[in-house]
Amino acid sequence: MKLSHIVSLTFTTSQFCAALLASDQQPQGPQPVEQIALLDSSFFKRDKEDRNSVNKSFQIKTTPKSSHSTTTKATSTSIVKTDSSPSSSPVVIKDKESSKSTQASSTSTSSAPKATKSTPKTGEDLSKLPEFCKKDYHYIQNAVQLNQLQSECTVVNGNIYILGYQEPVIDLGNINRILGDLIIEESSKLLRVQGKNLNYIGHTFKLHDLTSLTEVDLPQLGHFKTLYWRVVPILQTVYMEPKISSVRSVLISDTSLIAIEGFYGTEELDSLNINNNRYMDHIKTNVKRITTQLSISANSENLLLDMPELEAADNVTVRDAASVSFPKLEYVNQSLELIENNFETLQIPKLKRIGGTFGLIDNRNLETVNLSSVSVVHGGLMISNNTKLTTLDFLPELQQVGGAIQFEGTIEDTSFPKLRLVKGSAKIDSGAGKLDCSKWTRPLSGNSIIRGGQLECTSAGRRNTVSVSKDGIVLDRDSTEVIPNESLGISVIMNRSKLGKLVWSLGFGWMIFLLIFVTLQ
Repeated sequence: MKLSHIVSLTFTTSQFCAALLASDQQPQGPQPVEQIALLDSSFFKRDKEDRNSVNKSFQIKTTPKSSHSTTTKATSTSIVKTDSSPSSSPVVIKDKESSKSTQASSTSTSSAPKATKSTPKTGEDLSKLPEFCKKDYHYIQNAVQLNQLQSECTVVNGNIYILGYQEPVIDLGNINRILGDLIIEESSKLLRVQGKNLNYIGHTFKLHDLTSLTEVDLPQLGHFKTLYWRVVPILQTVYMEPKISSVRSVLISDTSLIAIEGFYGTEELDSLNINNNRYMDHIKTNVKRITTQLSISANSENLLLDMPELEAADNVTVRDAASVSFPKLEYVNQSLELIENNFETLQIPKLKRIGGTFGLIDNRNLETVNLSSVSVVHGGLMISNNTKLTTLDFLPELQQVGGAIQFEGTIEDTSFPKLRLVKGSAKIDSGAGKLDCSKWTRPLSGNSIIRGGQLECTSAGRRNTVSVSKDGIVLDRDSTEVIPNESLGISVIMNRSKLGKLVWSLGFGWMIFLLIFVTLQ
């Protein structure tokens, strides 16, 4: 490139940055800051739209085999450390926050638009763009097409869709803003995505079905709304700007990323779904609200999930985690499900209300639970097969359950001192345990708290069933013996009170049959 071209490009870029800074400095009310931190195998930060701070570089990577023990990269807002590890396993890279003074200065320089806005101000007169750059879609299949696009357009007023790309590297070159989506998928030969100038994606950044992709190098990228990375099984290295503004939805599935740390200062996400990342062992975010879905499942069995600022969420599902921390969580507006986790302790002390079903299922190592503030579960309550959890006494403030209750496992005692109403039925099964079913089947007040028609409690080989009216009046009682049948691998339920009637009925029936048979002879 000629010297004159370089000077011209530098001057143009400086003009654009000045215009962008001016537009971002317009007076605005206080707005939440979002940031995502990306780690070695998955450590990504989301922050509010502070990308106007110059040279803020963010990286996610694994150490090459030949690398020395520790590598640091200092920037104006972050320091990234890379710890070496054997080449057979991914290396965690943690992003450290810079000094408070640097953070304060960078935050004061710009105020990010709310995430609900479709396209922040760019300070660019789009009418002056070449017609080629105004197309709604740019379909790219080879390097020739991509080179034409990046050589003619610094701003793409549309979407870039790269499908079936046959080259090992995608280089976005001179492109610094894509006002639509950047979608790259079904390109099995692709090893690397890079773009040293790209700082803005208007909507979705999608990587899908890229089975050879190992690295994403977009050091200036500071804006997108949806992050969708799925089936990128050997992706290990990611470089992005430390403050990703306006992100609303995150899906990371089937990668080799190992940690996600970030969202520092973020107020709200629509969804956070991290699943099937076999090396992912750390997720930390300071997001306060998740309005649609929080789903963490099928990652490393050593996963530590830490959400110290989360106050409210809709659907929450956590599976296969070694540790869960929600110290400030107060409201779950729909269901809360904790299934097949490896943690020994569960502490959610400030949780007050669950708007749907609460499920605590198959957590084999769970011994201690603190849900001391929960007063109402609007859906069902299911506590099942938590082998080491023998006493259910961790809901002392629970007053009402809007659905049915189901307790199963090695349960020896239950204590719900303030529970006054269960709108559904109840099934309690402690197997051969020592649970006293009379707490449930023979309430001291005379009326049952169960209003769903039937209460069934099994303990010490006996099943007690109580039928109740809508007002809790006991209508009928029954007792059956549960006899294990080892040859069939099942339990046979025997009702001794009805067995005699059955035998008598069968005998009487045979007598009638014989009498009719003799008469007809």
